[in-house]
Amino acid sequence: MGKQHRQESSAIDRARGHLAEMFIRRISTIHKRAKEELEQIQARQRQKLEQLAATLDGMVQILVQEPDDQEAGSLIRDYLSPDGNLDRLRETCAEVQATGGNNYLPLIWKHFKSHRSLLFRLSHFSNWNPRLRIAH
Repeated sequence: MGKQHRQESSAIDRARGHLAEMFIRRISTIHKRAKEELEQIQARQRQKLEQLAATLDGMVQILVQEPDDQEAGSLIRDYLSPDGNLDRLRETCAEVQATGGNNYLPLIWKHFKSHRSLLFRLSHFSNWNPRLRIAH
């Protein structure tokens, strides 16, 4: 085991370190893009939330103005669905509920799939060494 072998080993270790750093940066970028997409979705949902809050306020006003429960229920039904169809309102509620939290993980796949094969090839090629330390 001479000097040349140590140099080759050192060069291989540096290359692995660079590959590991590239891998980590790519995964970080994928997570960042998914988080940004969630923020954009939530910004669009704010308008829907404001509409739903206005709808709830309208229902409360009906309840305040109409003491008879049966009549209030009928007025609320007419208020919520003048055409008799509640599907659109239910869809809006479902959309807002689906993106209400900070869980961006369901959005990762969209950003990951174009890099998937490269990342798997990189992980198989690199033969990760747990002793490897990456300088940030």
